Amino acid sequence: MILTTLIFFVSEHKQNFIPWRATGIYGYPQHNNKFLTCSLISNLSNINQNSDLLAFGDFNMCNNEKEGGNPIDANLAGCFKDTLNICDLQDLGYQGDPYTWQTIMRLTFIQSRLVRFLATSGWIQCFPNFINKHLLKYKSDHCPILLEFSPFFHGINVYKNTKKIEQVWLTNDNHINIVDNV
Repeated sequence: MILTTLIFFVSEHKQNFIPWRATGIYGYPQHNNKFLTCSLISNLSNINQNSDLLAFGDFNMCNNEKEGGNPIDANLAGCFKDTLNICDLQDLGYQGDPYTWQTIMRLTFIQSRLVRFLATSGWIQCFPNFINKHLLKYKSDHCPILLEFSPFFHGINVYKNTKKIEQVWLTNDNHINIVDNV
């Protein structure tokens, strides 16, 4: 299981930050541990309920987004959908080929929409002009996905007010001033 989280702040004014998180999730690959991915998503959602979440990664959601191979376990699919509902996470849709993963196993061609972006309704409200693109595969069984969204929040340039931090800066006793001056 792999997990990466980035924290962003959108602001119209320095005193009025709107925090949001982007988390990349590669869930548990073993069938008997897949339910742990749902627990992980629930825990991430509950960590800071005051910030909106954008999650991305490999998520097997339903059989109507898959061709070939074994069907997706109905109990796991139901658990995943329930988790998304409880956590207010919505699939952001896509443009392009519906399948983001393809392989051949035991002479059977399998393709599925695994890779996707999910977001809370608050994130969608902050960034309503998003487009999720399924790009062309190149030397991989997964196709890359690209989420484009407007850098403007109520007419304010988000990137102008966003702070960036490098982990190495935290080793400097003066790290707060370094971040403020970026």
